[in-house]
Amino acid sequence: MSQVTAFITARGGQAPSTALVSHFKQQLAPEHTPLFKQALKQLAVRKTVQGQSVWVLKEGRKEGAGAEEEEEEDMFTAAGRRG
Repeated sequence: MSQVTAFITARGGQAPSTALVSHFKQQLAPEHTPLFKQALKQLAVRKTVQGQSVWVLKEGRKEGAGAEEEEEEDMFTAAGRRG
């Protein structure tokens, strides 16, 4: 399971955008932000709940891995090497 999927799953299948940004900001190189957003959009859908932007895992994403999660892992591996 990817880091993002695990993070969202641990929060009941949905997580506020602010929580995602806060948690992953230090792990992610700025040049990987577009790839992170792309992976996030493949894993979850953004909804507005009580005026707050929340990412909700797509059906079937709580268990299992896909190719886009491999890209996400590569992105975090590269971010860990940057500094």
